[in-house]
Amino acid sequence: MEDTASLLRTNSIAEASAAIERGSVSPVELTLVSLEQAEATASVYNAFVTVVRDRAMRLARAAEERARASARLGPLDGIPVAIKDMVDVRGLPTSNGSGPAWHRTPMLTAPVVDNLERTGAIIIGKTIPHELGVGIDNNNPHYGATRNPWARDRSPGGSSGGSAVAVALGIVAGAVGTDTGGSIRIPASACGIFGLKATFGRLSTEGVTPIAWSLDHIGPMAARAEDLSLLFQAMAYGQPPAADSRAPLSLRGLRIGVPNHYFNEKIQKPVADAYEAALHAFVQLGCTLESVELPPMSEAVADAFVLSQVEGAYAH
Repeated sequence: MEDTASLLRTNSIAEASAAIERGSVSPVELTLVSLEQAEATASVYNAFVTVVRDRAMRLARAAEERARASARLGPLDGIPVAIKDMVDVRGLPTSNGSGPAWHRTPMLTAPVVDNLERTGAIIIGKTIPHELGVGIDNNNPHYGATRNPWARDRSPGGSSGGSAVAVALGIVAGAVGTDTGGSIRIPASACGIFGLKATFGRLSTEGVTPIAWSLDHIGPMAARAEDLSLLFQAMAYGQPPAADSRAPLSLRGLRIGVPNHYFNEKIQKPVADAYEAALHAFVQLGCTLESVELPPMSEAVADAFVLSQVEGAYAH
């Protein structure tokens, strides 16, 4: 049998799924190690609001039975995941990272999470967000500060900071976050993982505490870019696929607009170097880069703040 803890540390859904498929690791073993790591790191990194051991183990045993019967539901079957605690899971409290007035125990699971469970993913717990999802440092006044796995004196970013930390530590290989103005992308960047803010409307935000309905997104977070695709496809289960989703993956002939200003004016040299390397990789894959002038982004950012404040006030 493989070393389950080592397998988790690879932070690869694809590799863990392959190990389950060939019988060298069981969903029960994987889930047990995931739960133990969540509990062992709680006092140091503070990623979780709650860990749901009994529920997770029940689902893990069912996944193990399917694996033994060669009847897995897909590549996520038996894989532990974590859910940001602004997203509803039936029977589990949703705290929104806030005080009791904002707590609820939902009767229904958010569709994207229901979809994950339909494909066999095992929820091990709910992760700490920045309070009400409005902030970028995950220093929560009710649950304490979440710590960056690379440097505990630094922020992991927010508001999906708990989900990012759970992935970066190898507690889970995938997690769910939400994003209105950067809440997936900021902690993914700060923790050295990947996060996807998908096309607006591709994933349902039903069952997610709103901030601004015209800007709110929900999306996957993972340590491997390829795993974002597995998570996204599961979260979108039952929805019509995008028009080109069955086409072979090829970037040849794609035109990519490269903005001249705003995004690349105040970045540090290592980030600028990585940005240039990414552009070079696109060229090597057959893309054409085109310089573009965008409207004043500072005005767009100001407008986004107005929208989020007005829509949030109306929603709550």
